[in-house]
Order: sequence, then structure tokens, then C-alpha cells
Amino acid sequence: MRKLYTYMGSKDRHLDLLNNIISNSQSKNYCEPFLGSGSVFLNLQKDFEKYYLNDLQEENTLAFKFANQLNKEFIVRVFNETKSKFPLANKEAFYAFRDNLCNVTDNNKIEKAIYIFRIYNTCINGMVRFNKNKFNSAFGGDQRSFLHNLNNRLSNYIDSVNYIKLKNIEVSSQSFENLLNKKDCLYFFDPPYITN
Repeated sequence: MRKLYTYMGSKDRHLDLLNNIISNSQSKNYCEPFLGSGSVFLNLQKDFEKYYLNDLQEENTLAFKFANQLNKEFIVRVFNETKSKFPLANKEAFYAFRDNLCNVTDNNKIEKAIYIFRIYNTCINGMVRFNKNKFNSAFGGDQRSFLHNLNNRLSNYIDSVNYIKLKNIEVSSQSFENLLNKKDCLYFFDPPYITN
């Protein structure tokens, strides 16, 4: 299974059922207005001519937006540089990484795509959460268990980025209503769990 990161609410467990339904579609195009982790798109068994991917939270779209500029060497280099500077071995290091790198605004969104991979995979239970557009998920406890699997997840991240490069995608971070006009399109709606 291709996967960018652990993400609470992803549809990983439902991929077989979803692919059975999606594979019967006669539509030429595919649209996900609420992309989240993108696990459905990353594991589609049917090919479409064009893919419209959107998430209002721009951080969720960075790996998709900049896939063509992300190669294995660059990803590994940025990952290792941040790992040596912010080892995430304890609570203080986790919060320093979160506040110093993941909450950068527009400095370098290509590198931020890799920071997001790292922090999403090490926050508590994959509970990705933003408050006023700042990532604020909590420390996940014993980071050693997360870090043990992080290199395997990095390989999966690289494979997923390479898969994205093969697809004709259009990525946006806007209100879902703006995507409702696509022609000959299968829509997969998985809205966020918002209480306000």
C-alpha cells in the first residue's frame, strides 16, 4: 500500500471496498475535494485521465503539489538534516521541530513537504491537527517506537511521491465548492470531522 504518512481518519482499512466501487465508474476524471492523507488516490486500482486533488489545509497537499521537484536524494538529504538537528527523542525536541520547521510559512514549501511527512508520522496517534493554520498536534510519547519505523515509512513516502509523478494531477487548496463543476468526473467525498 502506498502511503505518505499515518493520518487519523484515513481510509486505509476501506481501500478494497472503495476500489470495488470506484473501478465500476465510467467517468474519465477523478476528484477528491477533501484529500487528507491521499490514501484513496494513492491506491486507486482504476486509471483516470485527470485527477483533481484538493484540501483546504495546504500542508496536506504539499507532497502532491511539489512531487515533480522531490527526488529521492533531496528527500533523504532534508530528512537526515532535520533528523540530526531535531532528533525527536523527547518532548522538547518534538516541540522544537514542530514550532521551528513545520510552522514555517512560505519559506520553502518543498522542504516543508518533507517536514510534514516527519511530524505527521511522529505526532500522537497520527492525529493531525491545526489551530489557526499552525500545526499543533501533541507529542506522541515514546518516540523511539515511531523512529524505529520511520525509515520504512520514508521509503514508502518516496514510492508514493514517484507514483504521484506518473499521474496527470491538478492540486489546489480551496473550498470544496469550487471543484463541483468538473466534467465527466467521479467525486470521492470524505469531509473532515468538524464540529463548528
